[in-house]
Amino acid sequence: MSFMRDSTVGIFIVMTGIFLVVSGIAAARTDLAALDISYKTGGFQNWIIYAVIQGAQFSAAIYIILSGVRLVIAEIVPAFKGIAKRIVPHARPAVDCPVLFSYAPNAAMIGFLMSFLGGIVTMLILIGINTWFGELIVPVIVPGVVAHFFCGGSAGVFANTEGGVKGCLVGSFVHGILISVLALIVMPVLGTLNLSGTSFPDSDFCIAGILFGNLASVLSGGGILLVCVLVFILPIIWEQTAKYRKTLKAD
Repeated sequence: MSFMRDSTVGIFIVMTGIFLVVSGIAAARTDLAALDISYKTGGFQNWIIYAVIQGAQFSAAIYIILSGVRLVIAEIVPAFKGIAKRIVPHARPAVDCPVLFSYAPNAAMIGFLMSFLGGIVTMLILIGINTWFGELIVPVIVPGVVAHFFCGGSAGVFANTEGGVKGCLVGSFVHGILISVLALIVMPVLGTLNLSGTSFPDSDFCIAGILFGNLASVLSGGGILLVCVLVFILPIIWEQTAKYRKTLKAD
């Protein structure tokens, strides 16, 4: 069973199991072709084969992402440092969250699953609230797989580093609830952008949207622009001031 240590194999087994459960329920209750275009274009194959293929495609996509991350770390980052040393001294390369997955692939997978579970639990709670009152009291946030995979997987890596397996399970689950609640809070702001009824689950987008969206009710466009400029400049001033203080102490 040593092959199970390979993260790609583990992801394939886990995701195939999930696809089997979901596809089985969908096939028993409705027409899969009405839910997934790829099922129709695939020739209406047996739903079990369909689930296995989807699990294989998912694991292959993750393998490609991790391979790209390793390429970025091994090749592109050193090249960037060489250029930055001459053009932008002391610059640090910024990479997206999938760069973390290669350090702890199992924690990333657990983080995704627990974060997605937290999103499902939040969705069920919102449905329960509307059912209890008999009307639409709060919008129902449907968990997005992409956000929970990338953000939840990253949360799982950090939580596993700080709190082990228990931290990974609890932290990722709380993360799934958090991005669902934040998406719910930011929805009224999106209505002013002609995006009413939509949500963006990334926590950074939601926090910025909540702050600046509510500022828009008291400030003009120029005022918000000034706030954005200050938010950008203040950290730079703070860092330069800290360096100057260190220089004075050294002298």
